[in-house]
Amino acid sequence: MRAVLPGTSDRSVDVWVQKVLRDGSHGERAEGVKGFTLLSGEFKAKRIHLLEDGELSWYLAHELVHAELDSSWHTLPGLLEEGLGDVVAEMLNEEHAERIRAHRLFTSSGFFGGVLFHLAYQKPDAPEGSSSFVEAPIRVEVLGEAMDADVMELLGLSRHELRKVYREVPEPFYGLAYLVVSRVVERHGLEGLHDLCAQAEARDLDVVPVEDLLAAAEMDAGDFEPEFLSSLFGEDETRQLLLMQPDLFAETVVTYFRANLGDVSTRTLLYRVNPGLRAADGELVRLRTLWPVRRKLVELWRDRTVAQR
Repeated sequence: MRAVLPGTSDRSVDVWVQKVLRDGSHGERAEGVKGFTLLSGEFKAKRIHLLEDGELSWYLAHELVHAELDSSWHTLPGLLEEGLGDVVAEMLNEEHAERIRAHRLFTSSGFFGGVLFHLAYQKPDAPEGSSSFVEAPIRVEVLGEAMDADVMELLGLSRHELRKVYREVPEPFYGLAYLVVSRVVERHGLEGLHDLCAQAEARDLDVVPVEDLLAAAEMDAGDFEPEFLSSLFGEDETRQLLLMQPDLFAETVVTYFRANLGDVSTRTLLYRVNPGLRAADGELVRLRTLWPVRRKLVELWRDRTVAQR
C-alpha cells in the first residue's frame, strides 16, 4: 500500500472481521455496507471493521486507504476519498479489478440518467448464414437517492462536511467517486491527484476546486449523460456487468424482444436471433455464452407476462 500511494502514515491499525457489521456506539451498519474505518480523530484511525464475505481483500485495501492517509490529503474532497480507496483496491487486487471497475461504473449511472448499451441481434427471418446485425439502444440504470443529489455540490464537500450530511455514503456516490478518481489517476497517476491536494493547500483552500478535478479527469458538467458513461464500458466491463446483473439485463432484453420480435422459440432466440451487447470498443458480447444471463433469458422468454411488467 505505502509503496503505491503517496502521503501515507506508518502506523498499525486493528482489523475486525464480523459476520454482522457493527461498532459499539452506532450499532449495526446499513445493508450493503461492507466495511468502515473507526476514527479517533482527523487522520487517526482507531480500527477497521470488515464484513465477512468472499471479497475481503477488496474491502481491506479500500479501508486501509482511509486508515493510512496522512494530513497531506486533507484538501481531497470527502467523497473522492471513497473513490481513492477503490482505485487503490483495484491496483492491488488483480482478481477483483474487473469487478470493481464494472460495479463502480454501473453504480455511478444514477448521475448519468443510466447507461446506454447497444443490443445487437439478427432477425429470425434473415437468410441462413447471414452475418448482418440489427442494433438497438437499450438503457439501464441504478435508481437511488443519488438521483436527487447535485454532482458539483457533492464533489465540493470536505471530509467533515460529507460525514456531517451523510452518516452512510449511498452506494451510487461510490460509483461517482470511483469514476472521477480513476480518470484522474489514469491520466496523472496517484502522484498527480496528491499534487492537486498540495496545490489547493498552497492556495489556502479547504478542498480542491471541482473545476480542477474535472479538468484533471478530462470531464465537464456536460458529460453527465448516458452516452458518456456508455463509452467507458469496453468488452471486459460489459461482460463483467452482465455476470453481475443477469436478471436486470435479461428482463430488459426480453421486454424489448416481446415488443419488437414476436413469438419465436427459445432455440431461435438463442441461436438465430443470437443477441449480444455491442461494447464501446466494438466487441460483441453474446448473451448465450454467459450462463447466468442465458438461464435467465430462457426463464423469462417462457414467461409470457414479462412484457406487461
